[in-house]
Amino acid sequence: MPFGQRVIASADSPVYERAVFPSGDHTVSRLHVPRRWLLILAGITWFAVGLMLCCRAWGWLNTESPNRTWMEELGAGATGFFLYSFALSKVAQKNIDRIGDLPHRTHAWNFIPMKSYLMIAAMIGMGIMLRNSSLPKELLIIPYTAMGGALILGGVLYLRSFFGPQSR
Repeated sequence: MPFGQRVIASADSPVYERAVFPSGDHTVSRLHVPRRWLLILAGITWFAVGLMLCCRAWGWLNTESPNRTWMEELGAGATGFFLYSFALSKVAQKNIDRIGDLPHRTHAWNFIPMKSYLMIAAMIGMGIMLRNSSLPKELLIIPYTAMGGALILGGVLYLRSFFGPQSR
């Protein structure tokens, strides 16, 4: 194989793109995928994080606040729906449109904008800080459930875009 030639599999499968050097044993790998795969990566990520937040909140509900009424949790679910409707759905749709404008094959890390990685790090840090704070866990149940539900709905929006007829 000539120096610098790239090895690429079919256009619809994720593949490591490798630059081949004269020695043959030194390659530089970069994971490139078809851009529509970014929709499923983002959808699974949002859904999984939302599910993790809800599971954590429901675990606290059983241990920290067993007498909490279902109305309070219904209120948290409604809050999550409104958070999704008025904020996260717009963020997700903007990102879906951004993914549609990317080149056909792009780096897998592009499933969210690069500037969002800083925001994610800050949110993870705040979550760790809240969980380790002196705040009672029963105060964290409703925001965790609301944010988790909103992220689950956002993940479904990404997955619908991936599996929908317009994506084919």
